[in-house]
Amino acid sequence: MHLTEQEKLKIIRVFKKLPIFFGLRENEYDFVRAACSHTSYLEGSTIFNKGDGSPCLYILLTGEVELRTEKEELIHKLHPGEIFGEIGLITQQKRTATAIAKTGVTLLIIKSEDLNLLLGKNPRISSIIMRNITQHLANHIVRMNKAASLEHIPPRQESNPVPSSPGSSQFPGSWDESDDF
Repeated sequence: MHLTEQEKLKIIRVFKKLPIFFGLRENEYDFVRAACSHTSYLEGSTIFNKGDGSPCLYILLTGEVELRTEKEELIHKLHPGEIFGEIGLITQQKRTATAIAKTGVTLLIIKSEDLNLLLGKNPRISSIIMRNITQHLANHIVRMNKAASLEHIPPRQESNPVPSSPGSSQFPGSWDESDDF
């Protein structure tokens, strides 16, 4: 991917905020960036459909993406700094949902074969990224289990319900205008 030095630095700043890259050394971010491609989708565009074979990890830089079932039911809204497609990246299985650009979006894409080349060249990077993706997936399973168990609990009868805190699936770093592309 041909980028200006300023764009490269922005991408590395984004990587430093993403949990899947926590633990990388300063000089290792460039190796990861080189494994990525950069693309944009217009509002309403389909990024991938349920059933597609797409062994890629997506990093949402700008905009909003919705993951939907084949019946158009909303599964999850993604915001800048979130990743999706990690299951397909690891398992090579077909997509389990459809991803739609709710707004215009900018994405970084890491294809499985590019990640495998990177990981084969640098076992340390491989170990860190795979450990972090595993942790991300484990956290996702825990959140899904909690949500499923809460569906079976009758709602509380309170006159002043306490608002729920933001979900832990939200991007933990601070995102600002300078990170936009």
